[in-house]
Amino acid sequence: MDGKSEFEAGPIVIQVLPGLLKGSGNLPVYKYLAEYNALDESGNVKTDLAIDPRITSMAKKSKGGISTGESYKKNSSRFLDGVLGIADLLEKKGVDGVINYGVYLNPEIVSIDELRSFLETHKNLKDETWGATQYVKLTCFLDWLSYGRRNQKQPD
Repeated sequence: MDGKSEFEAGPIVIQVLPGLLKGSGNLPVYKYLAEYNALDESGNVKTDLAIDPRITSMAKKSKGGISTGESYKKNSSRFLDGVLGIADLLEKKGVDGVINYGVYLNPEIVSIDELRSFLETHKNLKDETWGATQYVKLTCFLDWLSYGRRNQKQPD
């Protein structure tokens, strides 16, 4: 989660990610796509590269945040009214507020550092079924914010 990569992106994009995406789970893919130079100026997967369709699909699904559920999506505007970012959401609505509504925050107000810190502090969420699902979705949101918004101002 710290953004440092010890692995070469090419083999991960070509060999590893397709196998990991055979199931129905969510997986952060933007970091390796960016390092493989597989994203265009808009942060979309380049169409002239032979990228496995499962990776392209995961990238599209992750772009802007993976829904945490229809009821959360429907209530997000009201729930997030006046919230100024991840730390503010945590303070006002608690851990459940962040894991259920964090992906619906306007990306322009989300601090990458705050989101990364939240995920590092709350790793224990991965021990619960619902928490683990939402944790991965937030991780995918962080991945997209960090690596998939090439022409966007990157929050700190």
